[in-house]
Amino acid sequence: MKKMKKTKKLSKPNIKKGTVKTIILSGLLICGIGIVTLILVFALYVIITSPDFVTDKLYSKESTVLYYANGDEMSRFGDQNRVLISYDQVPQVLIDALIATEDSRYFQHTGLDVARFTKATIGQLTGNDKAGGASTITMQVIKQSYTSSEDRGLKGLIRKFTDVYMAIFKLERNYTKEEIIEFYLNSQWLGGDGSLNYSGISGIEQAANFYFGKSASDLSLAEASIVAGMFQNPRLYNPYKNEEGVTNRQNIVLTLMVKHGYITEEEKKAVQKIPVSSLLAEKKVTSSNANQAVIDLVLDEVEAKTKLNPYRVPMKIYTTVDPSIQNVITELEKGTYYNFPNDVVQEGMAITSMEDGSIKAISGGRNYQAKGTNRALGRRQPGSTAKPILDYGPYIEYLNGSTYSMFLDEPSSYSDGTRVRNSDNRYTGLITMRNALSNSRNIPALTAFQRLQAADASYVPNFVHSLGIDYGKNLYESASIGGFDGISPLEMSAAYGAFGRGGYYIEPYIYTKIEIMENSEVIEHKFEKEKVMSEQTAYMITSMLVTAGKNGIGGTWVSGTELAAKTGTTTIDEQKTEALGIPATATMDQWVNVYSPEYSIATWIGYDKLSKEYYLTSNAGIRIKNGMMSAIGQKIFSKNKTFTRPTTVIECAVEIGTFPAMLASDFTPSNLIVNELFKEGTEPTEVSTRFSKLNAPTGGSYTFDGNKVNLKWTNITTPDVANPTTLKEYFNNNYGAYASKYYEDRISYNNSYIGSLGYQVYKKETNGTLTLLGRTESNNFEVTNPTSGSNTYVIKTAYSLFKANLSDGLVINTKSDIDSNVDEIIKPPKPTTPTTPTKPDLE
Repeated sequence: MKKMKKTKKLSKPNIKKGTVKTIILSGLLICGIGIVTLILVFALYVIITSPDFVTDKLYSKESTVLYYANGDEMSRFGDQNRVLISYDQVPQVLIDALIATEDSRYFQHTGLDVARFTKATIGQLTGNDKAGGASTITMQVIKQSYTSSEDRGLKGLIRKFTDVYMAIFKLERNYTKEEIIEFYLNSQWLGGDGSLNYSGISGIEQAANFYFGKSASDLSLAEASIVAGMFQNPRLYNPYKNEEGVTNRQNIVLTLMVKHGYITEEEKKAVQKIPVSSLLAEKKVTSSNANQAVIDLVLDEVEAKTKLNPYRVPMKIYTTVDPSIQNVITELEKGTYYNFPNDVVQEGMAITSMEDGSIKAISGGRNYQAKGTNRALGRRQPGSTAKPILDYGPYIEYLNGSTYSMFLDEPSSYSDGTRVRNSDNRYTGLITMRNALSNSRNIPALTAFQRLQAADASYVPNFVHSLGIDYGKNLYESASIGGFDGISPLEMSAAYGAFGRGGYYIEPYIYTKIEIMENSEVIEHKFEKEKVMSEQTAYMITSMLVTAGKNGIGGTWVSGTELAAKTGTTTIDEQKTEALGIPATATMDQWVNVYSPEYSIATWIGYDKLSKEYYLTSNAGIRIKNGMMSAIGQKIFSKNKTFTRPTTVIECAVEIGTFPAMLASDFTPSNLIVNELFKEGTEPTEVSTRFSKLNAPTGGSYTFDGNKVNLKWTNITTPDVANPTTLKEYFNNNYGAYASKYYEDRISYNNSYIGSLGYQVYKKETNGTLTLLGRTESNNFEVTNPTSGSNTYVIKTAYSLFKANLSDGLVINTKSDIDSNVDEIIKPPKPTTPTTPTKPDLE
């Protein structure tokens, strides 16, 4: 047997341990060189791109400028008019509070606190906005005057290293620690009231004077701890606006001062016993800019959008405000155009463009002070102004309602049994949607709401939210008549604007473009139109509100212009009126909304706080809101502007009281005809038979004995509209719990204005005219002593009172020599003007 050859094993390469170590070390060295190179390149980039260190910039910046929509300058602010204070004048308690809160190792580092900086850098790289600034006081001086604190991500990282470089190599090398603190205290923006020529507080000396009425050198520990806390966020921790927040922040400052050994626990507790409000100077009433509410809104919107403070970052802001309209509102506030009943009653107004949804003017209220309560943004109960939004708008949109849709304005209740009343405590009975909305009836509005909820609980929420309105977590039935908190004049103006704009909602906005001066960045705002309802729904609501405007609602008119108007009033519960000692008829809120094809104006009127001396009644509120709108309407709305009816909206002449809607007949009384609007495809096509021409009798015959003619015929079948049995069935099917009442009303109407069914007998003269011989409700009529035996008689079916719908005539020709049966119908010309009953409109 042959021996198998042995397979040679592959041998591993013999690599010496020293060689592996050399490779690893080489790799590490290359990585290290690369990292060092990157660090050096990054450092070089930071040094090259860092701003020039000009000491003048420590105390000055360009102004932020606001422009009107036409390009004219509205306002300019941001110039720093500081009152400087030297380090020697700063009280030790303020320096201690500042160091403990902002930079506890300030006197130990050379511009950089390495531990805090490392933590903040990691946070910036990971995108954690809450990682903190960890900037030293030196770095904050740089950031305040040379860089931007708003950069994030890589920009934020570069900015932070720029702060470090300039803090260490520009400030710390050239100035003492005391001088840097002096820079810091003199350069910081510390809030203010934004008023004309006093747009902000620049530095600690102005802050001490504004908030405490004293020089910074005289600040106590309590006052110093408040100011030190403000450096983090001057707006948030404004002691006039947010005492609770300021108190909490002050406690943090005091705790840090104890921690770092500047004060004792006993000193801290002593300060905590002092209310912040007791330390404040009486707030200075400064002369606000006439457009201050607009300016405040613009600045708030810009800061919310850009995260930049326009007081600190110079900008050019191009607003949407129309100076001519805003001036009208300003003069109204002053009392130039309307004499308000007292100095306490308030108003808030917003005007938006129908074309693009932009804010054209606002009124924050009478005697508005900077950063005060902007009543154009304050949310109040809307009262009846909610009805187009929560009731009739969605009813048309989702249930194919029309302006004719019928409702019963009768005693009614919420689903829980609570009674609902109209404002006049009366009931109008059967009513169309047009009249229900234009006359602001509560019960039809609730009925529409309940029908919507029964059909689909999502209908109302979807419609309301699409118009930018939040009624809260729960949608209660009381919301149908405006019983919910949460709508402002600005929101209301935008919501009503969607009706006038053919169903498109545009979120209101107040600027079109922002230019950041420091880096030439341009931020544009482009509006979006959102289709939230059909053009049919939008136009029908508008048409009904135009009817309200023509009836005097809204208090204003402009030649040739259609103005859609709706008012609203909210009541006060009895318990509150008793507690305040005011009449039970007092009202909380008064609204008036008016829009044209150009602008949508929403206005709230009322008192900020009710008291025994200051409250509104319904009549007083109507006088004020009508007086205001009358004063400004013709100054804002143009002449000869009308809404265009879409081709998909059909107008029909409908007979009132028909279910479903039916067209009026040729003989329907004019006071029972309304011209109403329907979505194309849902308009009525069937003609009502209630007042249709009556059928003529048939089967005419006669007998003649020489002295008298006895005429006979076959009676017609009683029409359904005059048949009690058929009528009762009709009302039972359509009028629910009120069927019996409306059945009796119809019978009463018929008895008073229609009459009983019967027949009128005429003799036809040789010249063709008809002479009435008499009336009968039977099927025969006797003519005594006829002029001859040969005559022509005509019998017509007729009601005893309502004559417009007389039937055609049954002709019976008689002869003296023979008996003859005749069954001939003659048709007289159609009457051109039907007889109209004298009963007033059923509504």
